Amino acid sequence: MKVSNVPIFLLLHSQFRQDIRQLSFLASNFLFCSLVLFFCKVALDPALQSPSIYSGIFWLITLFSCQGLFIKKHSSHMENTDFYLLHTGIGSSALLISKILHALIHLILLQSFSILLFAVFFQAKLIFSSGLFFTIVFSDASIVCLATMLLIGLKGSNVGRELLLIFLYPLLTPIFLLAHIQTRNELAAVGSSDYLGFIAGIFFIFLSISLMLSPILMEE
Repeated sequence: MKVSNVPIFLLLHSQFRQDIRQLSFLASNFLFCSLVLFFCKVALDPALQSPSIYSGIFWLITLFSCQGLFIKKHSSHMENTDFYLLHTGIGSSALLISKILHALIHLILLQSFSILLFAVFFQAKLIFSSGLFFTIVFSDASIVCLATMLLIGLKGSNVGRELLLIFLYPLLTPIFLLAHIQTRNELAAVGSSDYLGFIAGIFFIFLSISLMLSPILMEE
């Protein structure tokens, strides 16, 4: 049976119902992973200053693996959504808008929770005084959406797709964030001698998101 003219909000609602069912489990998993990371940070850096280069390397390795799985999961989900909706008469423009809106809203919510937790434990003054909170949330969500859309339309070997999954997002995100640290005041707040530690702290945010989403990534 063919269905046409389905409102976009109904497409979003069907997916968000699944998200709501997972919310309580996500919340408990998020708190547990955050506490584990917090105690790891205390062990690596008892003074609770910016993360050391060794903890930054550890978080970077985890970032490469977890975020690649994250994009792959979204790409797989959206490809399945393509198949279902295109065979029920939904127009391509409505389909594209619904996918982008869902990915953006979902990611922005998750990123906001993670960054708020990061700000509470570590660099609250820096995060909010320099405007990095909004920069991180919206730039990161935009990059993930862009990478996912690219993967959907990417033609070629599986090797090429996997390379893109592994390298595109982790490489673009810190470059995009660095472009937003423009003024001398922001650089002074970070501290020139602690610049690598600050970047490692940014990676910590994405790692917390990855750990929070890990049960979903391993589904199916």
